[in-house]
Amino acid sequence: LNPVTPRTKKSVKFNNDVAVRPIPSRHSYSPRVKARLYTAPRELAASAVRNAVEFNYEGCSYRNVVEENGMYVCVESGELIHPAHVHKILK
Repeated sequence: LNPVTPRTKKSVKFNNDVAVRPIPSRHSYSPRVKARLYTAPRELAASAVRNAVEFNYEGCSYRNVVEENGMYVCVESGELIHPAHVHKILK
């Protein structure tokens, strides 16, 4: 901080004119809707492991993230594949 510059008090203000929208209980959704809204525990765990592998490959730094143009492309599906998984197979 520059000692010559006076501090300005920061604040947050909320608008009094709001729209209230009810959020349905998770119990009110059909199985089809639940499957689209929520991730199954096994799928969530697999994603966490995959993310950890990719983050480790990137040196545990968001600055080294592999962008889309640095990914491999699956010839069958067109899906992007993180280099961490390709390097693991090639070892």
